[in-house]
This record gives sequence, structure tokens and C-alpha cells, in this order.
Amino acid sequence: MSDVERDTNKCAGCLKDITSDRRSMRCFLCEKYYDLSCCGLSDMQYKKLNAATKTTWKCPTCQARLRSGGDNSDTPIRSTSKSTSSVTQPDLDAYIAESVNKIISSTMGSIILDVLSRELKPIKSDMALLKDIQHSISYVSNELDDIKKSFTLLKDENAKLIKVNEDLKVTVNDLNTRLCILEQHSRENNLEINGIPENKSENLVNTLQQMGNIISHPIQENVILSCTRVRKLDPSTDRPRSVIVKLPNTKTRDSILAAVAKFNKNNPNDKLSSKHLGYGTTKSPVFVTEHLSPYFKALHAETRRLARDKGYRYIWIRNGRIFIRKNDTSPAKQIRDKESLKSIS
Repeated sequence: MSDVERDTNKCAGCLKDITSDRRSMRCFLCEKYYDLSCCGLSDMQYKKLNAATKTTWKCPTCQARLRSGGDNSDTPIRSTSKSTSSVTQPDLDAYIAESVNKIISSTMGSIILDVLSRELKPIKSDMALLKDIQHSISYVSNELDDIKKSFTLLKDENAKLIKVNEDLKVTVNDLNTRLCILEQHSRENNLEINGIPENKSENLVNTLQQMGNIISHPIQENVILSCTRVRKLDPSTDRPRSVIVKLPNTKTRDSILAAVAKFNKNNPNDKLSSKHLGYGTTKSPVFVTEHLSPYFKALHAETRRLARDKGYRYIWIRNGRIFIRKNDTSPAKQIRDKESLKSIS
């Protein structure tokens, strides 16, 4: 395609003369000339074409022949008027491109929506499940808050009950101590004698008077308010039951205890026994002590056991109180309660 200066030439499209002052396009195949109007080009578009495009340009007739595969030389393209122009390849390409873009956009949009719908469906399901889980967690959280509140209240109540229980323990221990003291006080005029053999026809008053004669401390019948045996704390033992002697006052009690202690001290090899009291068949030691309450009696027994294990030589009772001494030079210790047993070392 080129600008050729000639005197005159015919446009193959509109059959008008193409003079040297008019621009035209030459077909690469049929070598016919067409003015820009029949080519469907404006001056601006023409100026933008490069040399290669101009050289290989094909007219609409040749393009149609190439598309159908035959010879359309008998069907020339003619413009019916000056204002009507043929449809050119660039316009057709643009139209096709636009149509394809629309189809692709519509199809791709439908495909994308379908894919997104399929992909989002499980997500929506998961979101619904998450909402249910969130609701459950919220419910559990509220329940946990209620449990925490209840636990706090119970903890406070428990702390109060512990305090009340500790106070009650102190009160009970105090009352128990006072009760033990009262029980011991009610026995302060009594003597407890262990080791006297039992006999169905026994006369405990006569036995007690016989003991007074042995220890050189006569015991008149009128000072014996009562004299009886009490049941054993341990029924399985074969030891005879203890004899409880009730006297008018502690002075009489202490005088008898002093006489028994003096007799045993003067006769270390022949201490007071059942033989001295007229029971000649057997000889068993007889022990005369203050009458202790059950609590102090158990405390006395435990004190004797521990003191014996720790090598203490002296254990005695005075006015219901228990004392120990390790040797002749060591100080005496009073055992008031079970806590005091820890001092025995």
C-alpha cells in the first residue's frame, strides 16, 4: 500500500476517480485501489498505520474470498452513497472481541458464583456450628461463674465453720478439763486398794482394819463411810477388782497413805501384801493409792510406762496430781495432761 501520484485512477469500491491529492490503499492481492472512504478509514487512522500494514493490506473483496475459500471477483463491493462505508476488519475484530469479552464475563461470573457458592457452603455450615459452639461456651461460662460464686460462698461458710469448730474444740477441752477436775475432786477423800484377793464371804471392813493393824495405823470402823469393790476397766484380766474406801476427809486419807508408805520403806523385802491381810494361800502385792478419776488413772498408767522406759525412779500421786522425778537430785515434774507426757525424756 502506498501513495502514488498519478493523473487519475478509479476506486474499485465507489468507482470515483482517485487523483493525486487524495489518499488511497492498494490491495496486496488484487492490486486494486480504494479511497479511504471505501476502506473505512479516516485520515487519522490512516496516518497511524505503519508501512508493513499498508503493504499487506487486503481489500474487503479479497478478504471475503479468503474466508469462503473461493473466487468472489464477480461480486464487487460498491458503496451506494458517499456517506455509507463498508464494515472493516478492525471494526469486526473489535466487535468480536467485545462479544467474546461479554460472553466470557457472563460465563466466568456464573462459574465464579457457582464455585464460590460451593466453597462457601461448608463455611456457612461451619459458621453455624461455631455459633452453636459459641452459645454452648457462653452457657458453660455462665454456669461456671455461678459455680465459682457458689464455691466462694461455700468456702467462706467453711472458713466460718472451721473457726466455730476450733472454738468448740477449745471449749470442749476446757469443759473436759473442768469435768475431770470435778470428778477428781469428788474422789479426794477416797482410797483405792488393789491386790486384795476376792472371796465370796469376804468382809472388806475387817480386811481394812487388819491392814491398819499391820501398818501400825489403827482404822476405826466409824471412819469408814463405805468400802466396796468396783468393776474392772479390763474384764479380760484375772486381777481382782479394786476396793474403794470412802473416808470422812483428806486428813484421814493422807494419814493412812503415809503409814503404808512408811511400812513399805521399813520393810523393803516384805512390803504390804495379801499375806499380811490374812490371805495365806497366795502372796500378792497390795497397793494403796488415792482414788483417781478414769482420765487421771489412764494418764497415770501412761506416765508410769513412759517413765519406766526413760529410766525415771520416782512416780507418785498427791492430791490427785501426778508427779515424776528421774533421780534424787533432779526436780519433780507434774504431769497435768497428755500434752505434758512430751516432757518425759
